[in-house]
Amino acid sequence: MEPETESQESPGNVPEGAPATLEADLAATRAALAAAQAERDQALATAQAAAAEAETRVTAAIADLTTAQNRALEAHRRAVLAENRGQVIDELVAGDSTEAIDASLEVAKAAYARVVEAARTQLASTPVPAGASPHAEPSPEALSPLDKITAALTRNGRS
Repeated sequence: MEPETESQESPGNVPEGAPATLEADLAATRAALAAAQAERDQALATAQAAAAEAETRVTAAIADLTTAQNRALEAHRRAVLAENRGQVIDELVAGDSTEAIDASLEVAKAAYARVVEAARTQLASTPVPAGASPHAEPSPEALSPLDKITAALTRNGRS
């Protein structure tokens, strides 16, 4: 019998010219994967940079918003104090929101009313002499010689 001339195959039933083709395909696939990974890494870096920039803008916006809220709150407090001038204790009108300032206004009005009432009660119980207040002359020992002469002339109507 004559040996058949079959195509020579390497182990695993791979045709003889196939290893070179497989190696080339493998190299091409590896190159494509490397390119895709590089592209992915570049896109990731770009996205991270954009996220960092967005975070910076958000932080700045939050700071601006906080500043604007504080200014508005302080303006509201000044308006409340101006509207109630002479009826509240200013230091008691405070808060971190307009509602808190408005609530503290009632407390400040009540405290002011208590202070005024206490002052009126104290003044009502203090006797005030009728007429001019007594004027006590300083003792002669406390006066200088020039002051003694001036006081004597003033009493006698010569000054």
